[in-house]
Amino acid sequence: MQSWEKYTPQMLSILRIVTCLIFILHATQKLWGFPGPPASGKLPDAMTLSWFAAMIEITLGPLLLVGIFALVRLHSVGRDGIRLLDRTFSAQLLADPEPG
Repeated sequence: MQSWEKYTPQMLSILRIVTCLIFILHATQKLWGFPGPPASGKLPDAMTLSWFAAMIEITLGPLLLVGIFALVRLHSVGRDGIRLLDRTFSAQLLADPEPG
């Protein structure tokens, strides 16, 4: 089982991408009937509950794809964690001078 642990970041990225695509496809199906008509057979009227759900899905899908909740995770580590990350990245930038 340990051999799979090295693929965890890649698998999480694939999971995030697939989840975002499902959000986007579900929203386009509700709003425009693409890639197939909705189960009810008709498109939702504006300002109804399913219209709002589709708007949330079509907005949240791309935002999840670009990692909108990365800042929430960073905030969850607290101030000490942010300081540690800042020191780590600053040390890396100072240790690797620009070529030339």
